[in-house]
Amino acid sequence: MMPTRGRAITSVVVLVMIALSGAVIGRGADAGSSPSLAAKLVERVRAATEQTNFTGVVTVSWRTAGGARQHASVDVRAANGVVEASSDDHLVLDDGGHTFLKDDLGWSSPVSEPAAKDRPAPDARWRLSVQAGTLDGREVSTVVAKRANGSVAMRLVVDDDTSLPLARQVLDPHGKVLRAYAFESLDVQPAGTAAAAAAVPNTSTRTATAVRDVPSGYHAPARAGAGYTLLSRSRHDDGLHLVYSDGLFTVSITEQRGELDWDSMPSGAVATDVDGVHARRYSEASGDVLVWERDGVVYTCVSDAPTDVLAAMVAGLTPDRSLPTQVADFVLGPFGFD
Repeated sequence: MMPTRGRAITSVVVLVMIALSGAVIGRGADAGSSPSLAAKLVERVRAATEQTNFTGVVTVSWRTAGGARQHASVDVRAANGVVEASSDDHLVLDDGGHTFLKDDLGWSSPVSEPAAKDRPAPDARWRLSVQAGTLDGREVSTVVAKRANGSVAMRLVVDDDTSLPLARQVLDPHGKVLRAYAFESLDVQPAGTAAAAAAVPNTSTRTATAVRDVPSGYHAPARAGAGYTLLSRSRHDDGLHLVYSDGLFTVSITEQRGELDWDSMPSGAVATDVDGVHARRYSEASGDVLVWERDGVVYTCVSDAPTDVLAAMVAGLTPDRSLPTQVADFVLGPFGFD
């Protein structure tokens, strides 16, 4: 969560891995209409990444919470179903079923990785369409996801030959690009050839226990706002970890019992609110990070979704506030913080 240089680099690498590994991909309907074709194109990204050997350089750009634009480059390669993304001393490996992260602290692994089959269809809540075109001499199909009001939330450029995701943009309701990536260079190896294989680490990962029932004091609704569905929930040393998806975007939430020390939080955030409760938002390469506290639980929420979509999702996440809490919010709200 902390926007240090190390974490910023890691966020860049993770963003690329999310895009290339198909972590946001769901299952679509049968072809036959333009939205269904778009959903199938989105689905093909995962299969293409697992089946294609390639190397390349991806340029990533994002807008910080303060509005400044940031840029970074990530080296990527895929061999025999293993995708590798690296920048400086940070490395992410995905073997199609598990993701490993190497940073300044060594190797670790995410605590929860839901199966792609459990995700909603890409067109479950989004109006999808396909536009044909070219990019750097390649024939491409661009999947466009629109909000209910017609504004574009995402553009995903898919290579017609390989189904690899060549570029992606996430936009706010006013058409401003929040985050984007694009291949600066791409070298696809012919079928049957083997690039230098990326090695999946032999490392002990943090353990997490999947849970059916939410432990007392935590909150994990099966459905949240903006059409998000709960995919997985697990217990780990820090509390409860949840993963939600709406078919195109994912939301990862950690709930921890305790009080939030606002003064110890890093700079670079903007003050906001989550359903009337004070919060802080950081914008990193991998997505928005929201931190807030309610009823003795600290929530840390990370998502690649547009800011407005994430806000609608988390508004339906936490329990209803008591009347005294609502009164306190009304009285203290104008004073703000930061």
